Amino acid sequence: MNWIKVFGFTGAAALVTITGVKLFNQESPVLYKNKVHSEGIISEDRGIPEGPRAKGQMKPSKAYRTKKKKLVSGSVGGGSARRAQFGNRASSIVADEIAIPSPGSPYPSVPVEKSKKSNREAYDKIDVNPYVSVSESPLSTFSVDVDTASYSNMRRFLEGGNLPPKDSIRVEEIVNYFHYDYKMDYSKHPIGIDLALSQSPWTEGRKIIRIGLQTDLPKDLVKAHKNLVFLLDVSGSMNDYKKLPLLKESLKILLKKLGEKDTISIVVYAGASGVVLEPTPASERLKILKALEGLNAGGSTNGGAGIEVAYKLAKQGFIKNGVNRVILATDGDFNVGATSQSSLIDLVEEKARDDIFLTVVGLGMGNYQDSMLEKLSNRGNGNYAYIDSIFEANKLFNTDLEKNLVTVAKDVKVQVEFNPSKVEAYRLIGYENRKLAARDFNDDKKDAGEMGAGHSVTALYEIVPKGQKIELPKIDKLKYGTEVEAKGNSEDLLTVKVRYKKPAETKSLKFEKVLTDANIKFDKSNQELRFATAAASLALKLRGDKLVKNLSYRDIESIAKDARGSDIHGYRDDLIHLIQLSKSVDK
Repeated sequence: MNWIKVFGFTGAAALVTITGVKLFNQESPVLYKNKVHSEGIISEDRGIPEGPRAKGQMKPSKAYRTKKKKLVSGSVGGGSARRAQFGNRASSIVADEIAIPSPGSPYPSVPVEKSKKSNREAYDKIDVNPYVSVSESPLSTFSVDVDTASYSNMRRFLEGGNLPPKDSIRVEEIVNYFHYDYKMDYSKHPIGIDLALSQSPWTEGRKIIRIGLQTDLPKDLVKAHKNLVFLLDVSGSMNDYKKLPLLKESLKILLKKLGEKDTISIVVYAGASGVVLEPTPASERLKILKALEGLNAGGSTNGGAGIEVAYKLAKQGFIKNGVNRVILATDGDFNVGATSQSSLIDLVEEKARDDIFLTVVGLGMGNYQDSMLEKLSNRGNGNYAYIDSIFEANKLFNTDLEKNLVTVAKDVKVQVEFNPSKVEAYRLIGYENRKLAARDFNDDKKDAGEMGAGHSVTALYEIVPKGQKIELPKIDKLKYGTEVEAKGNSEDLLTVKVRYKKPAETKSLKFEKVLTDANIKFDKSNQELRFATAAASLALKLRGDKLVKNLSYRDIESIAKDARGSDIHGYRDDLIHLIQLSKSVDK
């Protein structure tokens, strides 16, 4: 039987030691302020004195027992539910802030010290989607979004005891943080569509539509050799344990997942840019680790010069039919040099046309420039994530690695056509900065989002059934035309069309699926619809959206718990924890 000692005091995260279990292998100890945790302590530095932390001298306040080495989840105070997996995977990087109580034991409560707010963080304003009349506009068109940065950034605020800024919350990214168990047929396309509906928990008499897309895991693409260029910000603004030191440990996780024939390059930028590591086979692990450990933060930021060097290296090492990607990691504080936002965005867009894609990883707080980072990833045919902990790094670079690196479909667009005889009006939940004009759907020159191997993308609509009253902005009646007339199968509620391109092709393919009308109670509806609705509800509530004014945090928590389903990595449990945190913070 293993004993887990939990250390805690006001304003600090809990520390955990596990007797007899090897937590870290010797190649990758966890570093905090250049101190190695030789005692196997797992934590994040939140005001804990450096001396006691390094020497392991803090006294245990509580101890819990567990009969199993394989485990595994819990939460301590402000920390989210972190996961560790022992046994055969004991030498892996594991997550921080773990509490493992005996069955039935209450989790220890550690007060959270509020983080300091800063007005230097930048988020683009979000103009919430309105309800749209089907008789006036029966088509709703948008690009897919596989970014997850908004979720982990939201978690960072809540765990610091603060409500996230309203415009930092992009609802679609909260929903799409999670994988959904959609049953797909990939015989004709590498993407499948899964549709579901139910009565709305938000507004009586209305319905929720859930559109789920999911990609296949083609063996030839997943096993393709990878040419990765790390573009790392080492400017003075990265001199914080939640930035460069955390980034180093995160990249070690990725390194473990690469094959011997994959190559890695490292480019850094601050006042000037430079190549720290020329293209190197992933098999030369010690050489790569030495290059990572030698990085230090200092100077000011000229991101534009670094990006040009990184793309040049990626082009030199280009692998035909392989994965060619630049991974940019920064707090986004591009503050020196003549490089403008528009020229940087034009550059990554140009390189994306050469099949060199971009992954953007945000870190830190205080001067975090979310607005810039999202724009870069959108135009660079990539994805955008935010690392707030080793827990998140493990998700990004281990659990979800193929999704984030291996593109299966690019320029993926969705167009929904609503049946005017069945639907009075609709509202797309989220995707405000991903909306497209109806004509863009068939325009192969119009850029859209990418989907990686095994990615799932979920979109929710609330619809107003035909005949129900809803106040919409009024327009004058058309003098020379008529409203949209209902045609076709009267039982069809809507048709979902998807258009995409294969990674190396320029001509798109299209397929579609029809959803017929039904009247299904929300609590009896599809499990994945209910969980996605819970995730969206939390995001909407934190944004202060009137759509969820009748739902309390307790209601949202109940929906999430009932629809949690299989949760082997603990990500869904993490959402439940954040709902509970929101309830305590939002007072």
